[in-house]
Amino acid sequence: MTVLAPAWRPTVSAPLPLPLLLLLLLSPSLLGTPSCSFPHNPISSNFKDKFNKLSEYLLQDYPVTLAANLQDEQLCGKLWHLVLAQRWMEQLKTVAGLKMQELLEAANTEIHFVTLCAFQPLPSCLRFVQTNISHLLQDTVAQLEAMKHWITRRNFSQCLELRCQPGNSPSAHH
Repeated sequence: MTVLAPAWRPTVSAPLPLPLLLLLLLSPSLLGTPSCSFPHNPISSNFKDKFNKLSEYLLQDYPVTLAANLQDEQLCGKLWHLVLAQRWMEQLKTVAGLKMQELLEAANTEIHFVTLCAFQPLPSCLRFVQTNISHLLQDTVAQLEAMKHWITRRNFSQCLELRCQPGNSPSAHH
């Protein structure tokens, strides 16, 4: 009788000394902050094709939400829109059939780069308005188009906290 050995064997190693473990846990670079830059362009040359193909199969009046009061910030605004769109793509994949999941994933790969940055939780002052999925996709394509040529030349580290337009207090909209 032949007994097959597993291809991978767990190894037991000595635990890390406490000071070293604390240093690793508290290291900002391991927490994903504060860097948010892209040395290589994460936006493909055919990103529009992926969104157009997705649009062909989606119900154009499928309801989604867009942030209505994001601060109109030159550097960060486009990235913030992509962060919110990427969250929608992930959400839609959870309720889509197999073919739609494939199309959503193809489009999501174009904006997934935003997950490499350690964004803060969404601020409570953000207000969302309901719109159609077609508007979300058009907005996403427009943001990618605007960022494509300068994304590698900027550092987005100051963009890790989404900001609302001034004058929007969280208590005013409850």
